[in-house]
Amino acid sequence: MNIGIDIDDTITNSSDIFVKYAKIYNKIHNIDHSINTDELDQSKAFGWTQKNQKEFALQYLKIILQEALPKENVIEAIKKLKELGCNIIFITARKDTEVDGMYALTKQWLDDNNIEFDKLVVNCDNKLQECINNNIKLFIDDNYFTCKQVHDSKKIEVLLYKTNYNKNYKNLEFEIVENWNEIIEKVRRKL
Repeated sequence: MNIGIDIDDTITNSSDIFVKYAKIYNKIHNIDHSINTDELDQSKAFGWTQKNQKEFALQYLKIILQEALPKENVIEAIKKLKELGCNIIFITARKDTEVDGMYALTKQWLDDNNIEFDKLVVNCDNKLQECINNNIKLFIDDNYFTCKQVHDSKKIEVLLYKTNYNKNYKNLEFEIVENWNEIIEKVRRKL
């Protein structure tokens, strides 16, 4: 079975690190905004304009991604998925340019954290198309809208990884998971 997995906030704690640096950024730039970790939209979460978002990303994004830690049990869970015969394909919207080197940074992070995988796709603006291209049978992501798009294709099963900013979604047509042990159990039942 080919499993497509998002990276940020699905296998990493990148939001926690993001918030840490957002507080620093807001203090430096005198942005008086009560940070709302239940909000995905950066203008609502941090009080940022488009300019702030771009400036923040240029200054802190690489640091955040390097400091992020694997979520609890994710290393063992992915190893177990591999033992069960699954192919792991990471599909992320992280933008890769010659300047950023996001592919290399992400691959290095995965290698440094001993996270096994078969393929890494960065710069993905259309995860549904990437799932189709890679014959994904199960897709795991923390973004409700991405999960809905992939699920609505009716070809791909989806698990929404629960986070602060998607916790209020209820009665979905796809399942919500809270940890990697739960994911392993759901995959075992499907095999």
